[in-house]
Amino acid sequence: MKLKNLIICASIGLGICFANNLSAEILQNLTFTATTFSQRLILDNGTNTLSPAPKGQVHNTGDILKTLAQDKFAQNNWPSNSFPTAAKLAVGNDRFVVVLGTNVLVDVSDILSFTNGVNKIFSGKKNNLTGLSTPTTMKLQIGRLDFDDTAIIGGTGLKFYMQGLVTQTETDTVPLNGVYTQTVTSKLSNGTGEGSSGADEFVLIGTLTATARGKETLSQ
Repeated sequence: MKLKNLIICASIGLGICFANNLSAEILQNLTFTATTFSQRLILDNGTNTLSPAPKGQVHNTGDILKTLAQDKFAQNNWPSNSFPTAAKLAVGNDRFVVVLGTNVLVDVSDILSFTNGVNKIFSGKKNNLTGLSTPTTMKLQIGRLDFDDTAIIGGTGLKFYMQGLVTQTETDTVPLNGVYTQTVTSKLSNGTGEGSSGADEFVLIGTLTATARGKETLSQ
């Protein structure tokens, strides 16, 4: 799949997961949207050189899944070059995966990765005893998503990064018998980056979102 014919929520290091306060692995569904801008054919008539406006194309999570399916098929880690229609991209504890419902179909962490900046800016109120948000806290941090399948023989030859400010909100319910519900949403907004699809180079802007909701038990 060539990115020029299409365009392409995550965190490994947000530890992998955006919701790094959850004790058990709770897979977070990822949503990706981006617009790439690539060079059009430059025309030179001997007198003037004309460079048309860049070619802009919009991509989404489905395009990423299509690419990953082809890559995993090329690696002999998936039986076909497509995933089921209802498959989703998700992130958990230190890994990116493709899931169908609650079933993990294949790990794609050799292609996708996420890193965070050093500084973390917190706001909101937490309970000193439980460490839970009361009810909501926010964290700001720089994050970067990397996609690279160029080492895969027979892969699509796609490599890019997108980075920007990640806003994470965490909401916790009041514990009942030690059990509470935690909801975490992380969003990389106004992301920017660049990459290549084969010999075609591009720059991009986009958004990445990860959401998770699950029940947790207070540590004793």
